[in-house]
Amino acid sequence: MKSRKIMAALMCAMLTAPLLAGCGDNTKTTTTAVTTAAATKAETMAPATTNAAMSKADDVISKAESKADEASSKADAAMSNAAVKMDDAKSDASSMAASLDSKAEEKKEEISSKADETASKAENKTTEVSSKADMAVSNAGAKIDEAKSNASSMAADVSSKESNAMEGTVSKAEEIMTPAVKINTEVKMGLSTDEGGRGDKSFNDAAIAGLDRIEKEFGIKPVIIESKEASQYQQNLESIANTSDLVIGVGFKMTEDVQRVAELYPDKNFLLIDGVAEGANIKNVLFKEQEGSFLLGVIAGKMTKTNKVGFIGGVEGDVIGRFESGFAAGVYSVNPEAGKLLIDRTMVSYAGNFSDVDKGTEIAKDLYSKGADIIFHAAGGVGIGLFNAAKEMNKYAMGVDSDQAAMIPDKADVILCSMIKKVDVAVYQAAKSLIEGNFVPGIENLGIKEDAVGLSPTLNPALSNNAEVMSLVEEYKAKIASGELVVPGTLAELKEFAK
Repeated sequence: MKSRKIMAALMCAMLTAPLLAGCGDNTKTTTTAVTTAAATKAETMAPATTNAAMSKADDVISKAESKADEASSKADAAMSNAAVKMDDAKSDASSMAASLDSKAEEKKEEISSKADETASKAENKTTEVSSKADMAVSNAGAKIDEAKSNASSMAADVSSKESNAMEGTVSKAEEIMTPAVKINTEVKMGLSTDEGGRGDKSFNDAAIAGLDRIEKEFGIKPVIIESKEASQYQQNLESIANTSDLVIGVGFKMTEDVQRVAELYPDKNFLLIDGVAEGANIKNVLFKEQEGSFLLGVIAGKMTKTNKVGFIGGVEGDVIGRFESGFAAGVYSVNPEAGKLLIDRTMVSYAGNFSDVDKGTEIAKDLYSKGADIIFHAAGGVGIGLFNAAKEMNKYAMGVDSDQAAMIPDKADVILCSMIKKVDVAVYQAAKSLIEGNFVPGIENLGIKEDAVGLSPTLNPALSNNAEVMSLVEEYKAKIASGELVVPGTLAELKEFAK
């Protein structure tokens, strides 16, 4: 019933709405009048109209409800059919899925079987190929080894042939390029000693040793003449020149005599040791005695316990001056206090000759009495007197020119070492060059760099066991050889060195 009243109200509103909508907003008065009239009319017509409208509405609603019920019934039926069909579809889909799964499984098994079969065939093929490959590699390796062996043999053969060919070529080339050395063993040679003579265990004996070696190697017996004094030098040299092709003078004191005799015998060859004589047929060999003497100075300066060491010379001059200067410089370098006593010559003495043994003993005892505990000599035979004094007073001495501890074994215990001057090598090389036809006049000056001067092979245990001193000697030796250290060779240079 309520719904019907609502529908009637709606109908009324619908009937009055056009009247209201038709009124504009021109004036408020007109709108109000129309509204009032419409309301009055609506009140008159409302009951009848409402009833009629409501009746129609009921019919409409009834029909709508009927149709709705019909539609609902149809919808329920449709939904029921749809559900049935849905179930049928699900069932069919499930069956189809099961069928597909079955077929897929079968197909999978079929594919897997075929894959296994293919894999097995592939594996068999791989094994076959691998076996063939291994066989091929083995065959190839064998062939490579064979080829290498053949190549190696061929290379060795070629190398051998090339080597033989090269040796033959080099031999021929050397034969062509190198002039044949003509050994002339018919040449004659002789030597005159200074007044120190044979048996000085030093300078003269070293020179004679060079000719002894020539005699041993070439069978040439030399003539040796001993000079007892300087006045005999010229006549002894002339005597040798009359019968020899090479005349050897030993010692700087022979310089003028060698030059005079060389002028008298221009067709003969002359060798002067320790001096420089002018002449186109004279070979002069000098030594840097100061360099070797410096090393002995280092030893004496380090090993003295009294800070006093001495020097004995034979005859004053340039050569012995080099011994003295070098020795003093070496001492000064490591022991300035002891070095100064040599530089001012407090501990220096000369014998005036190279042969007076007793004089050597006398001078040595004097220096030892002044406090020296080590004395170095450059005095030829005079040095034997030094060794006698050292032995008697239980002091140390140092030899010269030759390995004097080896040459005088009964004095070896007092000889610390000797300053070797390789006079024997100089004499041997000059004599050998004459035998081979390549004797060259001129001047040679040999030192530590040329290995012509240095320490003797024989060293006293007191020295050889002193690692500090031996190391220092090697250090200075290297500096001298390289030119880093220039050793003074004169007394004037010594004084400059000590400033």
